[in-house]
Amino acid sequence: MAASPRYSVCPTALTAQNVVTELDHAQKQKKAFNKANQKERAKYTNGFLEGVQGRIKECEDFQRALILGLVPPPNNDADSGNNGAGAAGGGVLPDPDSESSGSGSEPEDASGPPTKRVAKTQTTGRHKRIRTDDVYASVGARALNQFNAAWSVVSDDVLRGNTIDVASAEALKPICDAAECIADQVEMKAAELQVDFKHLDWPIAPTAVGQERREFTFGEIIALQGWLVEKLCLQPLVVTKFAPPPSPPPPPRDPRIRIDGKVVTLDCDKLGDARKEAKEYRETSENGIALVKQVLTNRGCNNQKCISCETSRGKAVNRRAAPSDGSEYLATCKCPVSTAALEFWMYKQTASDPDVPQRGSGTKASRLSFHPESLKMVGSAIKLASGLDVHGLLQSRVRRKAATALWAIEGLAEMAAQSESQYAASFPFLAQKLIETMKAWESEVKAAGGHLDDA
Repeated sequence: MAASPRYSVCPTALTAQNVVTELDHAQKQKKAFNKANQKERAKYTNGFLEGVQGRIKECEDFQRALILGLVPPPNNDADSGNNGAGAAGGGVLPDPDSESSGSGSEPEDASGPPTKRVAKTQTTGRHKRIRTDDVYASVGARALNQFNAAWSVVSDDVLRGNTIDVASAEALKPICDAAECIADQVEMKAAELQVDFKHLDWPIAPTAVGQERREFTFGEIIALQGWLVEKLCLQPLVVTKFAPPPSPPPPPRDPRIRIDGKVVTLDCDKLGDARKEAKEYRETSENGIALVKQVLTNRGCNNQKCISCETSRGKAVNRRAAPSDGSEYLATCKCPVSTAALEFWMYKQTASDPDVPQRGSGTKASRLSFHPESLKMVGSAIKLASGLDVHGLLQSRVRRKAATALWAIEGLAEMAAQSESQYAASFPFLAQKLIETMKAWESEVKAAGGHLDDA
C-alpha cells in the first residue's frame, strides 16, 4: 500500500530562504518516525529513515556553505524568497517577479505568492525577539564555563584597565580562546537567522566572511563579560587572590569523643544536652572549635546560636548584621564563631564551680549574657594570663596546662634575658626538659592502653 505524501521525504530543492524551514521539517519527521510503533511505521515509504537523515545532513551542509560564503546570500528585498525548484548558482532561484528573470513558465507562482513572500519577510517585534533568543541559546554551556573560569583568574588584571595586548600573555590565552569560541557561535547563528547585530547589542565588531579574527583587547573582554551577564544571566565566579583559605572539612554528623576513657558517639540528643545543660558532656568544650559549632547548632529548628543568644530567646537576634571584619560567624545569631566558642568553653568549664552562677539556677539569663565585644576582652585577658587563645583553650586539661607551662617558661626566659641574669640560659634547657617529659609520659600512657587526654 502506497504511503501518504506526508510520510515521505520532502524533495524540495534547498535555497537560502527555505533551508531553515526544511531542516526543522526533516528533524520533526525523524522524531515522529522514531516515536511511531510498528503499525504506524508501515505507513512510511521504504528507506524513509535513511532518506530523512540524508535530508538533515543536506540541510546542515547547505547552511554551513551559506555561512562560509560558498552560496550566494539571500536577497532581503520585499520581492525575494522563492522556495521553488533549485537553479544554477548554488540553488538560489532568480526572482520570478523581476524583469531580468525572463521566465514565464509558471505564471501562477508570480500572481498570488508574492503577497505571501512579502508577509514572510516582514519580521515583527515578536519574531525578532524569538530569533535573538535563538542566537543567545546558541552559546554552549561548555564555552560559558570556560569563559567564566578564565574570567575568575584574570578579572583583577582586566579590571585594572591594563592596555597590553591580551593575546600576548600566555597566562591570559584561555580567556581569549573562550571569547573567540563564544564570538564564533554567536556570529554564525546570527548569520544563519539573518539577525542584525544591533538587535543583539553585540559588543564586538563582527568578523567578515573569509577574514581571520583579530586579537581581542581588554575592553572587548570586559564588554563581552558584561554582555554575557546581561543577556545570558551568567553568574560570575568571585575568586580573588585575597580570598580566605578554605575552611577545614566539618566533623562527622554524629561526632565521637573520649569521655572518662571511653569513646562516645554524640547523637542529636546528646548534642542538645551538651548545649542546654552546663554540666553535661564537659568534654565537648575540649575537642576543637568544629565540634563547638555542631553543639551550638539546633538540628531540630536548624538554628545556630551562641549560648547568650540561645537563652535570651533573641527577639532581635535574627536581624543582626554579620561581622564587618570578615570573620566566621554563626548562621542565625551572626555572632563570631571565636567569641561564641570562648563563651561555650567558659559555660562548660565553670559548671562545677559552686561560686559561679549558672543559667537556670534562679539567676536571670540577661545577667549572664555576653556580647561579642566583651568576650573579646575576656579572651584577651585569658591569653595574657595563660598564653592560650580560643583554639588553645578548646583542648584537654592536660594539654592546656602543658602549653601554659611551656609558655610561662619561655616568658620567664625573656624576662631573665632582659635583666641580664646569669640564669637566663637555664630556661631553654628547662623548656626542652618539659617537652621531653610530656612526650615520655604520653608514650607511657599509650603503652598501657590509655590516652593522655583522659588524665
